[in-house]
Amino acid sequence: MSNSRRTNPRLSITKAQLQDGIGAELFSLCQGITADGKLSKDEIVVLGLWLRENRDAPLPGIAFLSETLNQIIADGRVTREEHRELLEAIEKVLPPDARRDAKSARKAVEAKRKADAKATQDEQRKQELARQQRRWPEDEFDLMIAGVQFENRHQIIARWLCVGDRVRIAPEPDNPKDECAVAVTLTDGRKIGYVPRTDSEDVTGCLEDGGYYVATVKKILTGRSIPVPVIVIQFYRRDQFDDIRDLNPEPCLTDSSHHASASRPSDHRKPWWKVW
Repeated sequence: MSNSRRTNPRLSITKAQLQDGIGAELFSLCQGITADGKLSKDEIVVLGLWLRENRDAPLPGIAFLSETLNQIIADGRVTREEHRELLEAIEKVLPPDARRDAKSARKAVEAKRKADAKATQDEQRKQELARQQRRWPEDEFDLMIAGVQFENRHQIIARWLCVGDRVRIAPEPDNPKDECAVAVTLTDGRKIGYVPRTDSEDVTGCLEDGGYYVATVKKILTGRSIPVPVIVIQFYRRDQFDDIRDLNPEPCLTDSSHHASASRPSDHRKPWWKVW
């Protein structure tokens, strides 16, 4: 009883085929391409031209490589995965000893590429961490604005202030109730309250240190009869400006400089002759 099962033809070049001119050419071409474990565009072009010129030769490896290559280049581009697929296809055509060498070269390249990618990723993470550390504030205060019940400030808050808005702070050293008083205002200068007395001395000290700050509305408490904003104030050193430029920080103004600049938006990033 005959066996009707069809077996796939042997793809690798045999010893007998190595003695033939076409077989020897294909072996030399495939061995040269796989020697460094990589596949260049020029090598793909050379392989395609050779396969086209010898498409009628009776070597199973030629038909196999032609079909593989045509599928890969059908869309006009060759991805990294397709580079690997073509290299693996070429390896199947090589004799066992040469195939082992080709696989070793490819895997060495892949291992190096993977290690390089990891090293690059680690370096990027390291740089990002360093960048984030340079952006860390020197001091930070999370506080509830005091005095919102006076002078109809709660009406300003209810109408004009939202979570996420920026606010400004300004020391009031002549305040009769607290020489360390720090007013909180909208960006247009309208006062909405004060830094609580429990924090005012520390906040004043940070302002006197110079540098920059960012004050943002964290939330607005509405459970009481009037809305009470909670703000976060972050202070930064002068030498951090380049790293926090995107935050548009406010300069830590003294009382005198605050009054001098209250009538116009501050722009500490430009020389005075470009601001006016």
